[in-house]
Amino acid sequence: MARGNVQHKSYLTCSKGKWRERVTESTPGSTQRIITPDDGKKPYSVFEIVNDYVSGTICSIEVQDDNKGYGRQWLVTIQDGNEVLGLQFRYDSGYAFAFLSKIPCATIQDSISFYPYYFEEERKARLVLKQDNKNLPGFFTKENPKGFPAFPEAGEDFKDDIIIWKIDAMKFLVEYLNTHIIDKLPGKPEDVEIEKPVDSEQMSDAEKDQVPGPSEDDIPPGHSKEIVNPDTEDDLPF
Repeated sequence: MARGNVQHKSYLTCSKGKWRERVTESTPGSTQRIITPDDGKKPYSVFEIVNDYVSGTICSIEVQDDNKGYGRQWLVTIQDGNEVLGLQFRYDSGYAFAFLSKIPCATIQDSISFYPYYFEEERKARLVLKQDNKNLPGFFTKENPKGFPAFPEAGEDFKDDIIIWKIDAMKFLVEYLNTHIIDKLPGKPEDVEIEKPVDSEQMSDAEKDQVPGPSEDDIPPGHSKEIVNPDTEDDLPF
């Protein structure tokens, strides 16, 4: 009789600049965190395994629809040896824009490290991808946007223009991903035991609505970071 080990897949969400896996209280290495919902509901505690970064080879990239209020999410499945991880972040978040704009620069068959950052006072979040201990740059630059939609200029309709730009930019990035990246991926490993991903009810409103702000090496073509106010332009990419 053939024998083998079933691989185990864990889901990690990107929150407050860390990768977090929800676990039981008895899990070795877990820490307790108190979450205070923004809607006035009673605070509750969760137990998590917290990591500054995760590394692995990308197996698949997909979009998952969530009907529990959290909205669409990206699910990036990575593998390192016998460990398989599902990395989750919101579909149109700054984490997603950073990932999609940098992944074309990666050697896709090699291991990638994912470093999330969050700056509490400025409410800015970012995602850094590394290979061979070097940060991957943005593929679409001001000098060579490669068709990436230009960021709108400040004006009377600036807020509305940003909404339209975000839609157009995400469409462009998704199309590039599907055309140039997806076919190079090996697909999900077989015989993987899949845990239940984090539900939207486990996330506070503050965690759902993290505001990714601009950073020095995450500026899209035509984007001037000085015009972005994270308190008024909620959830701007990069």
